[in-house]
Amino acid sequence: MSFFNQSFNKEKQLKHLIIGGGYVAEFHIRASICNKFEIFLIEPDLLKREYLNYLFPEINTFENIQNFFKLFNKEKIDLLSILLPPNIRHKAYETIPKIDCITIIEKPLTKFCIKKFKNEQTFLGLNLSYNFAGKYIINNSRKFENITSIKTWRPSPGNLLRQNSIKDYLLDFLPHTLTPLNLIFSHLQPTIKYEYSNYDSAVYGKFYINKKEISFEICISSGKPDTIIKLRNSNLSFDNSLIEIDKTFTPLRNLFNQIYSIIGSRSGYGTMYYMYKDFKNYIKYNYCSPTLDSLKIYKTKYIIFNK
Repeated sequence: MSFFNQSFNKEKQLKHLIIGGGYVAEFHIRASICNKFEIFLIEPDLLKREYLNYLFPEINTFENIQNFFKLFNKEKIDLLSILLPPNIRHKAYETIPKIDCITIIEKPLTKFCIKKFKNEQTFLGLNLSYNFAGKYIINNSRKFENITSIKTWRPSPGNLLRQNSIKDYLLDFLPHTLTPLNLIFSHLQPTIKYEYSNYDSAVYGKFYINKKEISFEICISSGKPDTIIKLRNSNLSFDNSLIEIDKTFTPLRNLFNQIYSIIGSRSGYGTMYYMYKDFKNYIKYNYCSPTLDSLKIYKTKYIIFNK
């Protein structure tokens, strides 16, 4: 075996600590494994730990962070992912020691996240920044500076509502709705204002940068879920590769994009994979891509939940 191959095989495996084993953890774990991280998961619920260990036998699971630190030095952690529900983060943060590493906070942000992790190494996990539309927008941002509005349609959750209310359900999509605007304008210190309408079952808001304002909506719809970017002369689907709405072959292209997204997500090569690939390059080579740079917490702190 050549010296090069020996060096490659002995390359240090980056250590990834995940706190929280809810439903979104599966996507983070799959993307992390595909990027060759060594994973340690903290989750107090035994059934969740067993389920994730069944799906991913290669990960290491712990009931609490104290048990983890009995065996591992926090200085060895390269990447930390916070996947906790927003309503328990404040109490959980009291038990998490300061770890000097790159940190991902799963959306949405809370004021406690910003207080606990206010540094250059903390990022908001807007993984949809890495879909086809996001990649195109970040490389062609000037083409989108004339956005006039953004509207997100979501189905009614009915009896499957996981949140406390329809308002909270819609606000869960706030980071998704603002992702295109964040890619374009995050360097301009944007601010937002929004309110929920009980009458319409919708969230209405304004996105402010300098003297410009862009309206956004998040509402219940019986139609196909999507986020529509409205430009002066066209309406583009952010969820479906910037397809222009109501054009010939749009339904067929939408179907193709859905199939591609399902295959990519299940194989680990969806948007989450590319986000973790960016983190790996940042850790190993100190290279922060323009997309990853737009996710830094000091640039995304305006996307806050329960102000």
